[in-house]
Amino acid sequence: MPIVIVYVTFDYERRPKAARRCTEALEALKRTIPEYKQKFMVFYTSDPAQLAQRRVMGITWDKLPSMGLNSLQHQVFTYGRDTPFDEENLEQWFIALTKGTAKMSESTFGDIVDEKLYENWLSISE
Repeated sequence: MPIVIVYVTFDYERRPKAARRCTEALEALKRTIPEYKQKFMVFYTSDPAQLAQRRVMGITWDKLPSMGLNSLQHQVFTYGRDTPFDEENLEQWFIALTKGTAKMSESTFGDIVDEKLYENWLSISE
């Protein structure tokens, strides 16, 4: 199953704006993904080691949240850098992925899935 990883921060002390955007993005994602749960596994992580690996998902910027998908063929699709994480844009991105019309990133997927990502997948999938 293709894997979607959302990179976030919850550091309200040092990055309050980013933390607020990330919390809002996860809430929008929780409302958007139910109809796609059979097609994609969606994880999120705020682990610094994982955040450092986001370039392998085609994410070449530091702004959070950010998100990418690794397909079964190890092709990478990155959510737009300046695209708001709202329900409408998330829905359009998942539709494009489902229809095969999403633009592929010029990156390859590394070994970045770990137990913490799995725990976060469980919490977002409920």
